[in-house]
Amino acid sequence: MEHISTIQLIIPLIIVAALILQYFAIKRGMFVPVIYSKNQRIGAAIIVAAPMIVFGIIVNSHHTPIFVIFGIVMGYACFRRKTWYRRK
Repeated sequence: MEHISTIQLIIPLIIVAALILQYFAIKRGMFVPVIYSKNQRIGAAIIVAAPMIVFGIIVNSHHTPIFVIFGIVMGYACFRRKTWYRRK
């Protein structure tokens, strides 16, 4: 089994810290809710999902279906979300 590197531990911690900061920023009113149109959400979903799907198709390994499925799920979740937040 491979050893876990320091980077593999730091990246999830940075993501969690960013999500916590975003939560408090939303609560303090630094971000305002925005409702995007259907076409804008479709565009965002394609931009989010395309890299994972393309990577999953290009890479020839036993992990390929995981990347493709994860890309589709990310795109679907991005499309279904109606309310997003932006800075004031």
